[in-house]
Amino acid sequence: MRLLLISNSTNAGEAYLDYPKMNIKDFLGSNIKKTLFIPYAGVTFSFDEYAQKVQSRFDEIGYTVDSIHKYENPVAAVENAEAIVVGGDGSYQKKSIGWNSFCWLECRKQCCLPYNLHYQRYANRRT
Repeated sequence: MRLLLISNSTNAGEAYLDYPKMNIKDFLGSNIKKTLFIPYAGVTFSFDEYAQKVQSRFDEIGYTVDSIHKYENPVAAVENAEAIVVGGDGSYQKKSIGWNSFCWLECRKQCCLPYNLHYQRYANRRT
């Protein structure tokens, strides 16, 4: 199992994901090109805005971000993901938007495969 856990996305006075971007690049390596982003912790902006914010930073390190909220079949998206990026602060909207337990189970299953990135702001919080 490979997980990269980042305790916060922004240090004071720095841009979003600025400090960990090279850690993310080192972790993902050169074989990964596309990441699946799970934006369901975004509560002060839309999922599209959240995904674009992540994409802007990932552009700098050479990765594409596809947001799961755009997929008709999110379970298949997780099954086929090269890497999974989960944005989070414990305020997940998954219940209100129909994020089902099958997706979470598939995410957990996929995290046992090589090259998966699990980014969660507070890693030890359960949702």
